[in-house]
Amino acid sequence: TTHLTDIKVFAHKTEGMANASMEFDHKTLAPLYRLRIGEPGQSFAIETAKRYGMPESIIESARIMLGKGRAELENLLHDLEQKRRHYEDSAGDIKKHERELTEREEKLERLLKDAEAKKKEIFAKAYKETSEIIADTKRQMNSLLEEIKKVEKDKAKIILKKATAAHEQAIEKIREYKSADTETLSMDELKEGDAVFIKSIGSDAVITKLLKKSNRVKIKTEKWEMEVPLSDVGRKKGKVVKKEKGGVSISVSEEIVATQINLIGLRVDEAIPMLEKFLNHAMLAGFSEVTIIHGTGAGILLKAVREHLSGHRLVEGFRSGEQTEGGAGVTVVMLK
Repeated sequence: TTHLTDIKVFAHKTEGMANASMEFDHKTLAPLYRLRIGEPGQSFAIETAKRYGMPESIIESARIMLGKGRAELENLLHDLEQKRRHYEDSAGDIKKHERELTEREEKLERLLKDAEAKKKEIFAKAYKETSEIIADTKRQMNSLLEEIKKVEKDKAKIILKKATAAHEQAIEKIREYKSADTETLSMDELKEGDAVFIKSIGSDAVITKLLKKSNRVKIKTEKWEMEVPLSDVGRKKGKVVKKEKGGVSISVSEEIVATQINLIGLRVDEAIPMLEKFLNHAMLAGFSEVTIIHGTGAGILLKAVREHLSGHRLVEGFRSGEQTEGGAGVTVVMLK
């Protein structure tokens, strides 16, 4: 830049030209060697002369020669530079806070992902443990069935009833874990006083208040009172919901005394446990022959039923139904 004010003004007003200046430390009167494009520089000749011992009378004469307007302009430029530096410092602080906020958001997101992964790990572990329970129960049932052959009929019925109950409880338990992480209830399905299952703690609880605005629910367990998100709420565990499918409805506590069972409309994973229970009850009732209605359809259920019957401990043999019995949509089973 130049010390001549007229040239500064000319550069400011003329297209294609611009002022530039080197930053200056006002306290030490030393250059900072930082170029500022678009800002006119200031003259620190009087201040520098004073610092190096120039007589005060000469300095005062110089100020008078510069005139009041020139001095005011220099002061104005000085004030503007101070404000610019203040704004730059503030902008730096804002950017620093923005970086800190971004880091905190990223950390929170990582924590949420870790929590979700931990939740899935817990459910996977529970599912594995329950599967092991079912496998162990099946082994116990096979052992008990061996004992059945050696004891009286009445005692055999008692043993088989106990084994059947244990097997059904294990089946129900694994169904609960399989559905717990996917089932989501709506706020309209719930009301205060309802018994529900809280997925995150793996326990039943009672709803004390519905917080519809925040989509959360206040609950109470035997040990705690807490507030949880709606997505954490499932149906109460251990409750058997009867489903009407294919004209048959079976719950854990029902006694099957009929000589036939209708599995039409059920999935394989639903039909096979029901068939197993039906066969056990039929044997206890003393039936020698029973009928399974499965339909033909795509043949998936028919194939699964007959694979289950093949080599079954209670089954002597089986055949397709006669035309008068239902044809290929029916399997007639001869019990031992």
